Amino acid sequence: SVLIPLRIRDGEVNLLFTKRSRKLRTHPGAVSFPGGIKDRGDKDDADTALREAEEEIGLRRENVEVVGNLPPIYASPPTSVVPVIGMIKDEFESILNRDEVDFVFYVPLRFF
Repeated sequence: SVLIPLRIRDGEVNLLFTKRSRKLRTHPGAVSFPGGIKDRGDKDDADTALREAEEEIGLRRENVEVVGNLPPIYASPPTSVVPVIGMIKDEFESILNRDEVDFVFYVPLRFF
C-alpha cells in the first residue's frame, strides 16, 4: 500500500511526495509516495500505508484522516499496490528515515 498524503497549505491542497534514497535496491532515487509491503501485524491496506508513512517520514497515524482507498494497481504479477488517500490534519515536520528517503516535497494539486 501507498499513502497519498494531502495537506492544505496556504489555502490550497498539496500532495506530499518523497524522493527515495539512492541506497535502496529497488527504485533508487525515484519520486514516490510513502508506502511498502504489508506486514503480518497490519490490519488492512490503510494500516500498512500509515505504518510505512510513519517509518519513512515520521508522519504519525493520528495526524492522518484516511479518506478512502483507490482500486488496486497491478504492477508486475503478483504485486498489487493499493493507494490509500489521507488528509494530513495538523502541521507536520518530517523526520526522515535516511536509509529510505532523501527528502519530501509538496506539489499543489492544481498542477495536475
